[in-house]
Amino acid sequence: MGELVVFQGDSITHGGRGETEDPNHVLGHSYPFLIAAEAGATHPDLGRRFVNRGISGHTLAAMTARWQRDVLDLRPDVLSILIGVNDVGSGSWPTPGSPRSPVRRNAVRVSSPAAG
Repeated sequence: MGELVVFQGDSITHGGRGETEDPNHVLGHSYPFLIAAEAGATHPDLGRRFVNRGISGHTLAAMTARWQRDVLDLRPDVLSILIGVNDVGSGSWPTPGSPRSPVRRNAVRVSSPAAG
């Protein structure tokens, strides 16, 4: 079996994905779908598997709360993270000189090997 690629993030990653195993909608209609389609078309012999764990409206804090279940438990070979738009929109994005902001703490937590 090939590498497991996990996409993690917010609505940009979610891309309208279905919550079923319907292959027409399981990856959504955003960049995870495009990347999986390209990989399948150019290298079908590699047997890569793709999982989309993006959730619309989520912030870095919400993603951190589901990190174990949605990332670590899957043991991906490749992880793509696109998050932050909702943090900016909610005003929780760190400003210069605020090194201990919740966003910074969560970013450090999910990037640490001991995050789980």
